[in-house]
Amino acid sequence: MSIHQRILAVMLIVLILIPATAAVVGAAAPGIYVVSTGTLNVRAQATTESSVIGKVYRDQRVEILEVSGNWGRISYNGQTGWVSMDYVVPTGAKQYSVGPDGLAMIKKLEGYRQYKYWDYKHYSIGYGTACGADEYPNGISEPEASALLVQALAKHEVYLDNFLAKNSITVSQKQYDALLSFTYNLGDPWSTYSSFKLKDLLIDGAEMYKPEYIKEAFLEFKKAGGQVVQGLIYRRNLESAMFLEGTPVLGRPFYDVKSYNWFYDSVNFCYNKGIMSGTSDLKYIFDPYSNLTRAQMVTLLAQLGQVNVAPYTTSSFTDVKVGSWYAPYVEWAYKKNIVSGVGNGKFNPNAPVSRQDMVVMLYNFTKVVRGISITIDQNRYKSFADASSVSGYAQTAMNWALQTGCISGSDNRLTPGATAQRAQVAQVAKMYCVNILGKK
Repeated sequence: MSIHQRILAVMLIVLILIPATAAVVGAAAPGIYVVSTGTLNVRAQATTESSVIGKVYRDQRVEILEVSGNWGRISYNGQTGWVSMDYVVPTGAKQYSVGPDGLAMIKKLEGYRQYKYWDYKHYSIGYGTACGADEYPNGISEPEASALLVQALAKHEVYLDNFLAKNSITVSQKQYDALLSFTYNLGDPWSTYSSFKLKDLLIDGAEMYKPEYIKEAFLEFKKAGGQVVQGLIYRRNLESAMFLEGTPVLGRPFYDVKSYNWFYDSVNFCYNKGIMSGTSDLKYIFDPYSNLTRAQMVTLLAQLGQVNVAPYTTSSFTDVKVGSWYAPYVEWAYKKNIVSGVGNGKFNPNAPVSRQDMVVMLYNFTKVVRGISITIDQNRYKSFADASSVSGYAQTAMNWALQTGCISGSDNRLTPGATAQRAQVAQVAKMYCVNILGKK
């Protein structure tokens, strides 16, 4: 073969290979697309600063006439409009949206809050969806919270849909739900990282791998700040179980609350009633043996009474800073005469609450907020070996708690001055709901 023939052969090979490679990487091209988010703005120009001339909606088909960078040109009501290509997928590429089992799992992992709360960098409400400081002054219902979550998930569906479509990957509904939870937790790993175990095995074909390897692939992302987080291990295990077993495996709500623990039923009861939640950033750690703080106690009472604390925007205590997560709860409890502080204008929010202060707060809450009263046997506490340790201000409340079955003591002792552990408080809260409120 002559040198010219060899050059021609190489050129032919290059001409053949370049289109094939480009087809795999694949930039967006004109064609029919499906909207993958709840609502997508149609703008006058290909920029977020331009005016909005209309909207298109989830699952609606749009014809992209031209692609410019990350924008697609469409015809909208006789005008030229532009939509972000981040929120549309090629026709036929969208296999699923979040299913009922997947939504149930994500709800379980996120937890429901009726009123907005400070979530480290912003306010959140419902199932952990971000909101503004002035939004939802009267709280949000569970159906509204569910709708907000679905809307938030739509953005992450776009990330997942684009990855699946680009790599011609077909999954089942349950597998899609597992991958969506994974995506919702991490952001957009599919385009952020060029390679990781789960991404690679999906591209290769998950059916080629043993379940053990798939579990390991999910567990590759179990660290936060360089440290292994037990809550992430818990979440990854749920996601891999959903992916492999095809059934919703919700498990227990907290990693550190086992089915054989004496407080298992009480903690689950309080969690399912929205009375208590986790203590970690990821909400999967309950810390059953840690001490409940005074701020956490008044928060529990507000949750117990489904109280909207949003109107309480000031602070009556010098050590309760306005803007802290507990400030509105403390102010509500103070204004309702449930708590009175520790003196010198302080509340001491992060101090552990004692067992006798816990029952005093619960008793005051019942009188003031619930309006429930009974005739109290003032001698109940005297039958316990450490009766002399019950402070005078707590004696009536202690008798009430014993008489109603909210507490029972242990080894003939009340240990009134001891700090109240979170597991113990969960038991007290459960008995209060059952015995006082009639909720089971």
